[in-house]
Amino acid sequence: MMQTPSSAGYLRIALSVTAAVCAAAAVLTAVVDPFGRLGRAPWGLYASTERDAKPHLARLGRHDALIIGSSKTAIIDPATLPASWRFLNASFASAVPEEIADFLDSYAGQTRLVLIGLDFYMMNEQGFPASRGAFAARGGQAVASYLLSGSAAIASLDTLWRAVVKGEPPGVAVPAGNRVKADDAPGAQIDDRATLAMLRARHYRNVRYAEWRLARLAETVERLQARGVTVKVFINPLTPVIYHLLQSLPAWQDFLRFRADVARYFPGSKDLSWSDLSDRNGFYAADPFHYKPEVGRRLVAAVLGEVAP
Repeated sequence: MMQTPSSAGYLRIALSVTAAVCAAAAVLTAVVDPFGRLGRAPWGLYASTERDAKPHLARLGRHDALIIGSSKTAIIDPATLPASWRFLNASFASAVPEEIADFLDSYAGQTRLVLIGLDFYMMNEQGFPASRGAFAARGGQAVASYLLSGSAAIASLDTLWRAVVKGEPPGVAVPAGNRVKADDAPGAQIDDRATLAMLRARHYRNVRYAEWRLARLAETVERLQARGVTVKVFINPLTPVIYHLLQSLPAWQDFLRFRADVARYFPGSKDLSWSDLSDRNGFYAADPFHYKPEVGRRLVAAVLGEVAP
């Protein structure tokens, strides 16, 4: 006569299945590292936001130089920068100065060189509200919890699907931290309309100028310099079409104030807003706000006082 499992037997089977599922999920997450928590992420980052991923990459300590700013500087590829430094690109979209300060206060670590890229939109507290303690509050998820996380396992499967099956490029490279973005297709036509409409509607509309943001960042810069860290601040280049847009708006006077304030708070900073890096051909065809990686390489050379080859 066939015997049926006892309650204890059912429990052992359930526990064995659960353990096997957890082990499989942990191995999958460890291999794929979808959020970059382990600094591995061999397929790059698809599921993690820059604000979540960059603190983990900074904790790895594989760099001695750091570049930080908005989505503009996020495109700069550390592999193209001077070999005398090991750069991490810690930039993130829509960054504002107090967030940059929080990140540097929390994750600068043993960094010996910091490059900070600033943009005029960062001063508009109306369009980009204050963010206080954004990175200071990110304590980091324990590795064990990460490996056993259901969301990480699901994100691992999604990463493999998008990277291996669909062939999509990742959003962020690991461990360098730079954004991965395809170049313009051959013959792409310049079209500035969508970007200019966005800038009018949010970035440069009803500007509520927040000088305190530069003061907050300056405090962090002073602390870093007191530790012997070299800090270089620059204003990102603008294309002529955006420069002329600003000239036509009430925000123009605030833009001029921004340039003067950056020079005052950060002596020796570089204002590249109108420079040889402003050539429209160095920006994406449908996006005159973001420059291409090659312009970023030349920008870093200019900030460091080196001649870009």
